[in-house]
Amino acid sequence: MRSAPAAPLAASPAVAPAPDLKIILLLVVMCASWGLQQVAIKIALVDIPPLTQLAVRCAGGMVLVYAWARVRGTPIFRRDRSLLPGILSGSFFGIEFVLLYLALEHTEASRVTLFLYTAPFFVALGAIALLPGERLKALQWVGIGFSFAGVAVALGAPPPSASWSSIVADAVCVLAGALWAGQTLTVRKSVLRTVPFEKVLLYQLFMCFLYAAVFAVVRGEEPHWPVSGSAAFWLAYQIVWVVAVTYLVWFSLLSRYAAGPLQAATAMTPVFGVAAGILVLGEPLTPGFAVAALLVFIGLVLVNYRRRAPVAKAARRPT
Repeated sequence: MRSAPAAPLAASPAVAPAPDLKIILLLVVMCASWGLQQVAIKIALVDIPPLTQLAVRCAGGMVLVYAWARVRGTPIFRRDRSLLPGILSGSFFGIEFVLLYLALEHTEASRVTLFLYTAPFFVALGAIALLPGERLKALQWVGIGFSFAGVAVALGAPPPSASWSSIVADAVCVLAGALWAGQTLTVRKSVLRTVPFEKVLLYQLFMCFLYAAVFAVVRGEEPHWPVSGSAAFWLAYQIVWVVAVTYLVWFSLLSRYAAGPLQAATAMTPVFGVAAGILVLGEPLTPGFAVAALLVFIGLVLVNYRRRAPVAKAARRPT
């Protein structure tokens, strides 16, 4: 592990590059991890209430991320004009997660996941005004449509009759997707693009911890003691792997690559969530899952398709 100080990221160019094949494969691993996270949360809920679980996850994640930053020599407390955008992006992040956990009490987890992953639509819309160099092309919009069609097939349509609280929870999840997009666009548009990604993540975790802890106290949540080994294991999975590893990688990528294709690639996560439910929770495998996976794959290819620029003859070297 390197001990040399990690310098702040250089200012990103006006037009950020789209992720290449290696980054796409990395995103696949991350999305699989986030899909399994839904199962981890569900198992841990038996002993640890939702917002308490979220607060503990953020607190543990902050400790690990800060320790990683110290080892690398990353300046966390240097003045770099990132405080206000950090609080803003962290508030988007924190409120998004609080809404999701509260919505889980009133609607199905599959519907929560489906509506949350409307975030790429909001990112694409926001990029029209905020990130002109990252606007999606027509073919990429088609790719987003394929991806979300796959998500809809995998998770199934909502039941025809739904209670008022369920409808409100669905709307809350759409709002959470918009907040996730707001967090992404804030990072891409603000000075947060030029500060260490560890610091960006610490902003998110700290604000999320504050929101989760306050709401957990207000709701009077109390864990069931003693906490089972299974609940402890899956909470540790969230803290160590999801937060301290995959989130660090995510914010590193977000500081260097175009936001639209990155956010669109996360549409794979619900499909992995369904697969995790099948493998871990023993849920039945539906015929639509294979179709859904194909649709998401096609959408991912289209979203990240980049036509190679022609090489001028004058620029070619003689052979």
